[in-house]
Amino acid sequence: MDFDLDGGRIARDGVRANSLSRTRRAMTDDTDQQLDSMRKKPRQPRAWRTVATIFEATVQILARHGESGLTTNRVAERAGVSIGTLYQYFPGMDAIILAMIDWRRRQIVADLEKMLAAAGASNDDPAIHTRLYIRTLVQAFGIPAPGTAPLLRRAWLLDHTPECIAMMQDTVALTHAALTQRAHPDYPPPSPADLFVATRGVMGAIRAAVLEGSDLPGTQAFEDALTTITLALTRRPAGSRQDDAEGGGGARPV
Repeated sequence: MDFDLDGGRIARDGVRANSLSRTRRAMTDDTDQQLDSMRKKPRQPRAWRTVATIFEATVQILARHGESGLTTNRVAERAGVSIGTLYQYFPGMDAIILAMIDWRRRQIVADLEKMLAAAGASNDDPAIHTRLYIRTLVQAFGIPAPGTAPLLRRAWLLDHTPECIAMMQDTVALTHAALTQRAHPDYPPPSPADLFVATRGVMGAIRAAVLEGSDLPGTQAFEDALTTITLALTRRPAGSRQDDAEGGGGARPV
């Protein structure tokens, strides 16, 4: 998951190269949101800036010291806030990381909504958009920004949490809505089982690649394999439209 809070400008030693990150600006633009793992909801832009600074400090500590060096005391010191201020918002390190996951989930869902809306208005073969969709997921969840590999790994180890489950459910709902709205003859709305297996299969492969330290994410071979799996479960088999016309129902062969 890309937690590059400075838009790709984190310095080699993990120290931010820009004094105000895009994430901090975005967070202070919307003070009505609530990140589920937070103890206290910030009410003012200044409070959101504090939360964003804690996020930035977490990325920097992980980049410089690794997972073993990630503690709330160190994050608070790096962020320039008291440990009491940090605990006002978060009960511990996992809560900070879960809030970062939740924030990133909202960004990714917004990006996917735009992508699927564009696909629905296009006459291109849906396979093209499927590949772009897969590429977006791999880039978001499988390829860490510079200095954030430990954070990406830590995030995947927390994938059983409500925040991560919500991220998956949002992705599935968007996919189903897009396929239903598109109503392409070769891409009927998939069954719940097909959609479940397709989405969990893709995300499961990305998760395994990250946790196993694989170099596959970002390669053409990895993208091709994930696209093939997804299309196999969402594209109507050849000849099934004729089967439908003859009363065959278009069931997939087992």
